[in-house]
Amino acid sequence: MRTALPAVCLLLSAQLLTACATLGKQHREAVAGKGLLTVRSEPPGLPVMIDGLPAGKTPLERIQVAAGTRAVRVGGTCYVETFEKVDVVPGEERRISVAPVLATVELEVKPQPGLLGLDQAEVLVDGRRLGEMPGRFTVPACSKVLEVRPAKAEAYKQVLWLVGKRLNSVEVAPGPGTELPPGILTVHSVPPGVPILLDGAPLGITPLDEQTLPPGVHDVRVEGLCHAAAQEMVRVEPAREHELVMTLHARETELEVTVRDDQGKELAAEVLEKDQVLGVTPGSFRVSQCTFIRIRRPKLGLGEQFRIPPWQYHELVVVWKDGEAKANWQPAHSAKYLRPDTLVSRRIGGAQPSYPMAARVTGQEATLVVRILLTPDGRVSELDFLTGDPMFNEEVARALSNWRFSPYLVDGQAVGTYTVYKFVFKLDP
Repeated sequence: MRTALPAVCLLLSAQLLTACATLGKQHREAVAGKGLLTVRSEPPGLPVMIDGLPAGKTPLERIQVAAGTRAVRVGGTCYVETFEKVDVVPGEERRISVAPVLATVELEVKPQPGLLGLDQAEVLVDGRRLGEMPGRFTVPACSKVLEVRPAKAEAYKQVLWLVGKRLNSVEVAPGPGTELPPGILTVHSVPPGVPILLDGAPLGITPLDEQTLPPGVHDVRVEGLCHAAAQEMVRVEPAREHELVMTLHARETELEVTVRDDQGKELAAEVLEKDQVLGVTPGSFRVSQCTFIRIRRPKLGLGEQFRIPPWQYHELVVVWKDGEAKANWQPAHSAKYLRPDTLVSRRIGGAQPSYPMAARVTGQEATLVVRILLTPDGRVSELDFLTGDPMFNEEVARALSNWRFSPYLVDGQAVGTYTVYKFVFKLDP
């Protein structure tokens, strides 16, 4: 018994040291304002976003995160994202286990017009039989290969390029080969140099020459910060060239223009766009975005030219001093500017925008800079995409429509506020 006592003491000492070390670590984490978070998923290997930032892939085991309410998203290219809010307590561990469901899209398979003998052909996607043609089927968003097996013709195969939130249509025309040749699409715009989206995915800028595409109906959209969107559905036939010319119209905005001297006294000046006199300051003028206006003082022989930024609402104050003019662009409202971190800290509702499915599938990344205007009661009333990407703009606008903020008080009175916020969409490496 005496010989066993030291061993027992050593064992107890080791256990006490381990417990003390654990308590010490938890205490240090609590002091640092951090807790532990474990995130697991079935299946594993899915990307995790915490407060809109990439955090790795599941399983994440006991990672340190800042204390407070954390927004956790788990998903992936092929799975519908799950969203959970978890309250992280300093020095304590929180666990999340999720089982995202497969993302699905609608697929229509039918024979090309005028072709006979293809009814009741078997339809398979990635080797799984779905039914007979013609028909509509719900398939996983990550489906790769469509196969159609007619009774009296060779099997037809096509690589699938599926897009969510709309019906994906494939017209089948089995022939001697196993796959139809692609079509060729050329896109021009007036003016040129405008971004193109094909089926919701960025494709480049105009002019786009001889782009090969799988046969079928494609959604072509051209849109820039300075021009309203133009959109057309184009049917691409196998081994044929198609040319599309799209005319864009400049976005217009209401511009308030005031001219003052360096002492703050208002001055009368002419406002011109493309050598056409719009009126005399002070006043409000309907002008095209991204073009140039000229402020002229004819009696003094003075004039200055200014480029209109790609914003929806703004005010121009021109200060004339010693024969030179300086432009001050200001929001056309009385809202108070708040730093982005200050405004976000006042958010009491809503979640970060999720990654668009189409962008995940195509590997598209983007950085959006958005001016956000809030009403006095804390609701988002206006968004200006100072830099944006049409593939991501819709998701950002949808998420921000649900954001709510605590009212900002000035002398006890709630006032409108605004900030300029950056949204970064980046895929996991």
